[in-house]
Amino acid sequence: FSISGTLTQGTSTTGISAAIGGSGGSAGDAGDVHVTTAGVTTTEGARAYGVFAQSVGGGGGDGGFAGALTGGLSSNGNIAIGVSVGGSGGSAGIGRDVHVTNNGKVGTTGDGATAVFAQSVGGGGGTGGMAVSAALGGAKSKNISLAFGGSGGGGGQGGDVYVTSTDLVVTEGDDAIAIFAQSVGGGGGAGGAAGALAVSGGESTNLAMNMGGQGATGSIGGDVTVTNSGTVVTHGEQSHGIFAESIGGGGGHGGMAGIDENQWSDYMAGGAGTVSLGSNSNNISVALGGFGGTGNDGGVVKVTNSGVVATTGESQANAIYAQSIGGGGGDAGVSTAASGSFGQGKNGTYAIALGGFGGAAGDGKLVQVINSGSLSTVGGNSTGIVAQSVGGGGGSGGDARGFSLSFSKKAPGAGTAKATSVNVSIGGQGGAAGDGGEVDVTNSGQILTLGGDSHGVFAQSVGGGGGRGGLISTQGEEVVTFLDMANKGEAKGGQIAIGGSGAGGGDGGLVTVGNSGLIWTKGKDAHGVFAQSVGGGGGDGGSGLAGEVSIGGQGGVAGDGGEVRVTNSGTIVTEGALSRGVFAQSVGGGGGTGGATDYDGDDTYSYSDALSKTMGEVGKLTAAKDLIDSFSEPAWGVSIGGTGGSAGDGGVVKVDNSGAIYTSGRLSHGIMAQSVGGGGGT
Repeated sequence: FSISGTLTQGTSTTGISAAIGGSGGSAGDAGDVHVTTAGVTTTEGARAYGVFAQSVGGGGGDGGFAGALTGGLSSNGNIAIGVSVGGSGGSAGIGRDVHVTNNGKVGTTGDGATAVFAQSVGGGGGTGGMAVSAALGGAKSKNISLAFGGSGGGGGQGGDVYVTSTDLVVTEGDDAIAIFAQSVGGGGGAGGAAGALAVSGGESTNLAMNMGGQGATGSIGGDVTVTNSGTVVTHGEQSHGIFAESIGGGGGHGGMAGIDENQWSDYMAGGAGTVSLGSNSNNISVALGGFGGTGNDGGVVKVTNSGVVATTGESQANAIYAQSIGGGGGDAGVSTAASGSFGQGKNGTYAIALGGFGGAAGDGKLVQVINSGSLSTVGGNSTGIVAQSVGGGGGSGGDARGFSLSFSKKAPGAGTAKATSVNVSIGGQGGAAGDGGEVDVTNSGQILTLGGDSHGVFAQSVGGGGGRGGLISTQGEEVVTFLDMANKGEAKGGQIAIGGSGAGGGDGGLVTVGNSGLIWTKGKDAHGVFAQSVGGGGGDGGSGLAGEVSIGGQGGVAGDGGEVRVTNSGTIVTEGALSRGVFAQSVGGGGGTGGATDYDGDDTYSYSDALSKTMGEVGKLTAAKDLIDSFSEPAWGVSIGGTGGSAGDGGVVKVDNSGAIYTSGRLSHGIMAQSVGGGGGT
């Protein structure tokens, strides 16, 4: 960390104090991991894995704290300048490739005891350092306080993961996956918070400006490849036969330039504040929330089975579960700017708060499953093949709020100039969502499921949801309201509040399913083939706040559903209600809701609403007097609600059947093909 201070005495002095936090160190990379088994490996305890192979990159070091204090003791023409910059977070190390080959027999009996665990994880980036600055002066002084939070460190890349099994893998317990293969990109480090304060006596100028550090970019997930030509069996709940997944790292959270009670426990908070004690002073506070980091893409996931995979758990035990997920964009930092003057006279208080922009999300990538062997499940919600690609959700824009108050214990006399008070609050824009990737499933073997919601094939691509726009926060308003109750001063000026725009949703990708083998399901809501592409919803616009000018943020445009293709030249049988032979659907996302403008200020309430409340409550004489007084000096304001976002389109859906499809349950259509456009935002 770094701390500096300067103190001056005398007339016409200049004091400067600067502090810069040290940067966090870069982490080391992991090495490759290779495991080959040819004998017998068994375990009996809970969470006792048969084979545990892992490569993990180190986490980046955190940036250092920086604090600067500058003060002038005299009261005649002094200048105080304080500057602090938080240290940058260190970059993370990468996870390397992991290779596991099983030519033997691996078995576990305990709960949570995965038989073969193969994973590569990139390290998380370091958090940026916090920065705090203060400049203090007497009368007739100029005080400038600047604070900049450190930027987060970049996440480390996840390595590729390869698993090959030619013999036997068995688990007996619950939550005990037979083959678990995963690559995870490291998340970007959060930006550092920042706080700045400038205080003086009368006839002075104070400027406080702070900026939260930028969240860092997450890293990509590696490719995951699983090949099975042996036998895989699980007997417990939530015990998948083969689980293969790649996840992109999420973007780091933008540094705070304000206070958010909901995130205080996770991220330190700051703010920009200026205060003068006396008359004829100008106080300016500017706060900018840190931008959220960008999420990165998931990797390609491929599973090939020519052997046998069987699960017998009562629920949530898929034979093959393959998934690629894009990392979510980092949320932006909130911003709070407060400016106040205490004293009668011509004071100016100006507060500007700008929420940071949310980070864009990463895309899901190709998910491919090829089955020429035998897959079977016994239990509810246990599908033969689940193949899914999901785009990450965009980060939320930062909330913002500017407060300004010119406080006086005495009402201004005739001819006395009024104070000036101006607030500008603008919510940050939400981050763009990631797209769902291509999903490709081919079955030439057999798939048998017994249980409700246990489809033969579930193939889906989903675009992520757009980040919401930043709101105009009301947190901290209680303090201003309390002080204003005793305030007899008057100020000209106004409040401008603009909600942040929601971001667009991601598009669903191409989904292709081909069946030339046998798919047979026995259970309610158990489709033979479920193929779907869904566009992500647009982010909601941020709400404004009652004031002279209030504008709600625009809702984000939704993503489109992608093309869906299903080809059947084999046999599909379903025995159960609501169990279609083929269900193929493309759905456009719904547009984001436009931001509202709240009508909650003391001087902007609705006359009709106030009159109704006054007449409906006995003894509210004070409310009646305030209402009558407002008729003589009405307050005017402009409020514009945010525009709703446009909906996404449904994509092309194609189903070609040259084989046989048999269904025997209620409302179990042989083929149901549907394209649906999304609803527009309100």
